[in-house]
Amino acid sequence: MEAADGKEAVRALIAALIGLVPDLKFEPKRLHTGEDHIVFEYDMSGTFGGSPFVCDGVDVITVADGLVTRKDTYLDYIKLTAQIGDMPPIGAAG
Repeated sequence: MEAADGKEAVRALIAALIGLVPDLKFEPKRLHTGEDHIVFEYDMSGTFGGSPFVCDGVDVITVADGLVTRKDTYLDYIKLTAQIGDMPPIGAAG
């Protein structure tokens, strides 16, 4: 998946994700913070194509001058695709 760069691209990506998984939920596990970063561990769950799923996720967020400058998301892709099959292109909702 290509990076979403800028507010409008991020909004479009979030809208596409909600369109694909309207019941998308994040259950927090751990939060680690520092002066220039935030690391958020969670369980991501929802239903896609009639198949419920849950998988581990981690967001690594870089912060500068109080603003988010980058956010990388890591998911247990093997566990996720074992539950729902192949991932569709994220833009498939729009």
